[in-house]
Amino acid sequence: MDRFLEDGRVVGMPARATDRQALLEHLATRVLAPGDTVSEAEINARLAGVTDDVAGLRRAFVDHGLLVRTADGSVYSRA
Repeated sequence: MDRFLEDGRVVGMPARATDRQALLEHLATRVLAPGDTVSEAEINARLAGVTDDVAGLRRAFVDHGLLVRTADGSVYSRA
């Protein structure tokens, strides 16, 4: 995990699917507790603390089933 993080921030996404899933799960626990629900602005602010690519990481969380969003994308919750 450490090879993809520098000072707690993402410096690269793993190419291997298992490494990518592990990194995303690790980061998800840092930005949103299970059962928490936040606005898009709040999740963006939290993600900005761990990456420069906020939209890409948010999309990866949703694609990997770690975050669930409302149809209009205004509210996110931990899956």
